[in-house]
Amino acid sequence: MDKLLVIGVGGAGWAIAQQVQVLTGGQLLALNTDHEALAAIPMANQLQVSGQILAEGNLLEKFGRELDNSFADVHQLIVTVGLGGMTGTNIAPLLVKIAVTKGIDVCVAATLPFAFEGSRQAMASKGLDVLKKMGVPIFIYDNASIEQQEAATSISLLAAFKAGGKFLASNVSAYMRRN
Repeated sequence: MDKLLVIGVGGAGWAIAQQVQVLTGGQLLALNTDHEALAAIPMANQLQVSGQILAEGNLLEKFGRELDNSFADVHQLIVTVGLGGMTGTNIAPLLVKIAVTKGIDVCVAATLPFAFEGSRQAMASKGLDVLKKMGVPIFIYDNASIEQQEAATSISLLAAFKAGGKFLASNVSAYMRRN
């Protein structure tokens, strides 16, 4: 049976990864720069990356062996990420690149920042452009739609976030079942 790995990159990516895993049954890996966020995750399959490594751009040099071990026997990879911050925007393309070079079937589930997060929107746009050039399927949920949904209904922000995660999880799950 093909091994499926779901990697939640950053806080938003982890929240989506949990919903994706429920639908796909894949193995989970949490990857984050935030030690406290990882400490709150009740699982052993985690990788903490320092912000300095991100800034220096040498993630593969520092964590290549750990990532190789995580990708062992993996045939399908789902990378879940909130684009716009340093962690997800910088790490997701590297994970996709590693997986593609190993012949792993990859797809990405990503959220885009809220309209009021101006600088994050520009960073997310650049990160999305990098991912698009990699030629893998990308499922996107724009958090601006959460703002519209929240304004039009009495839905809470937390409920809207969960709805966005569920949207991505169901689309990614359907795609992976077809492949």
